[in-house]
Amino acid sequence: MSNTLPKRIDKYEIVAKIGEGGMGTVYQAWHPGLQMDVAVKVLKETRLDNATARSRFSKEIEAIGRLRHENIVQAIDAGIADDVPFITMELLDGCDLGEYVTKNGPLPVEYALSLIRQAATGLGHAHAVGLIHRDVKPSNLFLTSNGFVKWLDLGIARPIGSENRETKTETGHVVGSPEFMAPEQFRGGTVDVRSDIYSLGCTLAYLLTGKPLSESHDALPTAVRTLVSKMTAGMPDQRFSSTGELIAAFDVIEKRKTSLRYLGAILACVAVVVLAGVFLMGKNSRKEIPTKPITPLVDKKTSEQSAFPATPSVDEKSREQSAIPEPPFVGERTREPSAILAPPFIGDKTKELPSRPAGDFIDPKAREELRNKILNSPEYAESLKRMEEYKKANERYKIERAEYEKAVSEAKKNGQAMPLSPPMRPIPPSVMPMP
Repeated sequence: MSNTLPKRIDKYEIVAKIGEGGMGTVYQAWHPGLQMDVAVKVLKETRLDNATARSRFSKEIEAIGRLRHENIVQAIDAGIADDVPFITMELLDGCDLGEYVTKNGPLPVEYALSLIRQAATGLGHAHAVGLIHRDVKPSNLFLTSNGFVKWLDLGIARPIGSENRETKTETGHVVGSPEFMAPEQFRGGTVDVRSDIYSLGCTLAYLLTGKPLSESHDALPTAVRTLVSKMTAGMPDQRFSSTGELIAAFDVIEKRKTSLRYLGAILACVAVVVLAGVFLMGKNSRKEIPTKPITPLVDKKTSEQSAFPATPSVDEKSREQSAIPEPPFVGERTREPSAILAPPFIGDKTKELPSRPAGDFIDPKAREELRNKILNSPEYAESLKRMEEYKKANERYKIERAEYEKAVSEAKKNGQAMPLSPPMRPIPPSVMPMP
């Protein structure tokens, strides 16, 4: 094969070159039988005579062929065309996480955790069938356009329990990526699932900071610093023992964040209710009546005889005989009517006033005018509009909540990646009260 774009590899019609790595080249191709676009990875022309490279490529084909998981790139076919080994895989739309962080910068904690959780789920499947990836890093995790994370490049994956003899290439370079590699793997010691977990912790640190763990540990968010420290502990016995244990730790963090979100929403609702109550109390409060000092109509002589006036008697004659004076009538001195009518004294017919229902401090005609004014105001129309929007948003919330709970149930049942976060309940607006 030359450096020019080949027209065909086996039965696949080559469309474009997607990328190139140290060992292979990936092309976009057309599968005439399935009538679909695929990705074809071939061993580089410069490595065709290298027995080690051929062996690694063959082992990658064997490894990817054993794996069937939504978080691992799916193999379709493999073979040898014109003495060039190739493997055909699903064509992915998106970019790897290394490229994504380079373009967009460090990721938010919640988003980074959701991506690494997907990666841990796929890695756990590989461990379950007896494979260790050995090259866990951001560039080997592909983020698709629909939000799925898929593992790529299983070229140095090995069965669990096999000896870690292949630690360097024929040029003396370490096999793997040193900045994401567990200490025991770098030294050429025995590796297991905990070595992949170490590398996954380094990958999480990179997603959160954009830097290798050695340069970013102190810059990690507090919420995940303990998690990353346990994933990347120097001794394998101090790390998570399996991806299942790691995913359980992710779930604890997610539940804690969900609880805080709900608490925040509840506090926000309480604050809205309190503010609405204060607003309504201000709207409905009556004007304060300026108080005036009232001089009691008390006989000086009788007032000296008693410091505590008794309850006035109903009988006029007995009242005249009593040394206890009659309490004054509100407004007696000035004869100015009080805004809030005081009840007349029992038996005092000269000061009896027309009764008024309790709480009826507004004239019915004035009340009706105020009601019509509010009904026709733009503020009241706007409050009704907000209430209608709230009702619609609440209906959408019920539907989304049901879909979310269904997705969570199916994900738990099938062992798939959990949805990122539940939908938020809308906050009810306040509506202008009627008088």
